[in-house]
Amino acid sequence: MELGHGTHALTDADWARLDALRAGYLEGEALPWHDERDLALYHRSFGERIAWKWRAVLGEAPVRALPPIGGTVVDFGCGSGVASLALLGSGLVTDDAEWVPLDHSPLAWSFAQARLAERGARVRASAEVPEGEIGTLVASHVLTELEPGGYDALVAMARRARRVVVVEPGSKVAARELVRLREDLVDVLAPVAPCPHAGACGLASSHALKLVPPLRAAGARGLHVVVLARLLRPARRRPARLADELPRARPRRRTLDRSPR
Repeated sequence: MELGHGTHALTDADWARLDALRAGYLEGEALPWHDERDLALYHRSFGERIAWKWRAVLGEAPVRALPPIGGTVVDFGCGSGVASLALLGSGLVTDDAEWVPLDHSPLAWSFAQARLAERGARVRASAEVPEGEIGTLVASHVLTELEPGGYDALVAMARRARRVVVVEPGSKVAARELVRLREDLVDVLAPVAPCPHAGACGLASSHALKLVPPLRAAGARGLHVVVLARLLRPARRRPARLADELPRARPRRRTLDRSPR
């Protein structure tokens, strides 16, 4: 559905609906989609702001350095398809990749599928969860809106992925959930950005999370992000202290000085 260009194309009813959607997001509650126009309104307004965040994340130097990969691209909780569309133009996915948008709303799934097809992507016709290895898994603004069992489903899929990119809003609740997700994946996926530290996150304690909003991408405000990629070799145990990583100096043997004084 096309809305036309500029805010003059929106009706009073459109503005009222956008106000209602925004109020729901601020209260941590995602309202159900009424129809395709709902999604088109979201995609043109709030979705565009989220797209700016995704372009900032995908433009980070460590992310740009990742080689393009193919396979299946899963958009978990796809909404209007903002995350997939940003990734599609990033150069991080090969042309032969198969895109699989997933959403509990058939309206959202159909909208995202159509937007991807318009951009020439090869989109799977069904909304079934793919089996086997996943090439890239993306999730955008979903961690605080998951239904019961949704988090476990996300983790299970992420552990089968070669690459995971998650972008969340800049709230402390989202930060806690993102750190939790990182800790549940770091044994099989290596952190890439914004923090490449592969050990336990120093912000995982409840005390730290009360003080510092973690995992913010450089140059991007109002979001939290984590990018992880499949390890090329099994993870080794990380030393708890930097001193444990440094080679120990061999003790010098003391000998008696027998030279005449």
